[in-house]
Amino acid sequence: LNLVAVAVLFYNMNLVPQGLPALALPALPFTLSSFVLGLLVTFRTNTSNNRYVLARNNWGDILNVSRDLIQTAFLWVKDEEVAREFARWVPAFSLALMCHLRDPRSHDLREELRAAAGPAETATGLGSGLTEQEITEIIERPVGMNAPHFVLHRLRLKLEAMGFGVNDQRRVLMEYNITRLINDMGSCENIFATPIPLGYTKHTARFLYVWLLLLPAALEGSLGFGVVFAQQLLAFGLLGVEDIGIQIEEPFAVLPLKKICTKISLEAQVVRANAALLGTAASGGKALPAHRDVTPASGGNSEMVKRLA
Repeated sequence: LNLVAVAVLFYNMNLVPQGLPALALPALPFTLSSFVLGLLVTFRTNTSNNRYVLARNNWGDILNVSRDLIQTAFLWVKDEEVAREFARWVPAFSLALMCHLRDPRSHDLREELRAAAGPAETATGLGSGLTEQEITEIIERPVGMNAPHFVLHRLRLKLEAMGFGVNDQRRVLMEYNITRLINDMGSCENIFATPIPLGYTKHTARFLYVWLLLLPAALEGSLGFGVVFAQQLLAFGLLGVEDIGIQIEEPFAVLPLKKICTKISLEAQVVRANAALLGTAASGGKALPAHRDVTPASGGNSEMVKRLA
């Protein structure tokens, strides 16, 4: 675009005096069309931003619900091993959903499910995650069922094993939280499957580039050498806004999903490995004395606390 401005300036200053027709356009069409151009660029950016905000809110809800499911499992289930088994599957959902919403070439689902156990140095003993057999079951799930959907199905089966009655309020609340995860997954899939119409994106970009290409012919007569800097400034502002809209149009490629999943996995590992310290239904809901040594066999408790901090 700067070369176009320089070419217009060179033509009018060096070739027009030799008898060639002046390369100039009236400024009025640009003044009138600038309003329409601003609406197009703003509407596109706002649409992209709405998609980004909705995706961010969905993943914020996934983080909160995952925490709640892990905590309530240990506080309400008397069999601590059943609660721990349930808590191993919760982080797998967020990582499976992340892989589902991104380019399959950017993530290995098997490796991500292994990472659902939390930090490798402390993913042993009570802090261990899914077994290789369970990971294989997710990979080899029935055709037509995506990975996060399969994980949620398994979570409901694990909830059945907790022994709550059909009308037990605790079961109702945990079922509701799983339903929230299903809603968040569906909302994310809706964003992923319905991008901004390609025709609208192309029309906005073409209109913007044509407007900027012709602009020097309207400004050169009044700005002279300043047309180059004016063109550069306007292009920087308008193309920058357009580029922001393009980047956030696909929010799952921009949002720090890996960081959110890592946080869920780490916190789940901490609760699994320190259930006795935190207090569970199996211990009567009372935490053990703070001075008692409940460090996992791997000795990684202090490291996990530092990560959470």
